[in-house]
Amino acid sequence: RINPEKRNIMLQKLFQCNKTVSVDVVKHLMYMIENSTQLEDYDLSGASIAVSHPHGIGLYDTFLSIEQLTRCCKSSSFIPFVTHESAIDFYNNKMAMDGVFYYKPFMDQYQKKPLVITPWLVWLLVLGPPAAMALWLAARWSLPPGGEGGESSGGPQSIHSQQERH
Repeated sequence: RINPEKRNIMLQKLFQCNKTVSVDVVKHLMYMIENSTQLEDYDLSGASIAVSHPHGIGLYDTFLSIEQLTRCCKSSSFIPFVTHESAIDFYNNKMAMDGVFYYKPFMDQYQKKPLVITPWLVWLLVLGPPAAMALWLAARWSLPPGGEGGESSGGPQSIHSQQERH
């Protein structure tokens, strides 16, 4: 968690980013975080960052610098050639790997499942409300009965009654 004022400034800068390749967006984000915030700006109490390693998941909650924190976050979201330039990444002197390999075993350890943001959930939250509105409008949409309303072929019509025209 970060101070709301700094968070808003960073979000504005992030939305101004004109990068289109995911690796470049991640680089831009890491650069922005490392150069405009300090470790003290974040409340990391009770937070751990998970990084998948070949022998299991490492949970990290202590960082000495903002660079170490951003490096851990980048390794945590490691997807080869999408969020990183190459097929391998290292954090804490261990190889990091895509978390998909440990997703199910990691989630099985919880009695009450934590909220995990997945791509389908994001799409549902982004596209769900507009789709629901479109369905609601389509269900209630109706054309006026034949001969009433709509456009006429006689050009513009006056809205005055027959008596008002005489």
